[in-house]
Amino acid sequence: IRSRLPHSYIRSSFIVGHPYESAREFRGLLEFLTQVQLDRAVFFPYSREPGTVSAKYRNQPGSTGCHPSRRVISRRYEMARKHQFAIERRQSRRLIGETLEVIVEENRYGIYYGRSYRDAPEIEGRVRITGPVNDSDLGEFITVRVTAIKGIDLTGRRERSRPFPT
Repeated sequence: IRSRLPHSYIRSSFIVGHPYESAREFRGLLEFLTQVQLDRAVFFPYSREPGTVSAKYRNQPGSTGCHPSRRVISRRYEMARKHQFAIERRQSRRLIGETLEVIVEENRYGIYYGRSYRDAPEIEGRVRITGPVNDSDLGEFITVRVTAIKGIDLTGRRERSRPFPT
């Protein structure tokens, strides 16, 4: 995908601690994350969901002799999140100096925030926008040059508007 679309943004989600998940399988997940370098991934600790095949398994968290235990599931969940966070920071650092189209969504105490194509509303990162921006830009797309990252959020300065060629 990236060889054909270098600016593609790849995300996924994973369940950790599925009944009978082995330590080897979990290590395989971490190796996979390292190998493919997803731009964003979210993790969910396994929980029994009615109507699913795995809900019928006898080996459920909280049951006697359960594998993996709730404690192991919690530990794997945190390990996966931390592992992926480091990858996401490296992926985001590559954007410093690049320009993104950002939709301006919020003025929070005089600081403007928006989203690029990389950010799902309310669940992923956002872009803190500096430079000439005001309330008339809310809901509009503007060009922002990325200047820094904080966590997985980007900070960028609004670029001067360039008129489209006629």
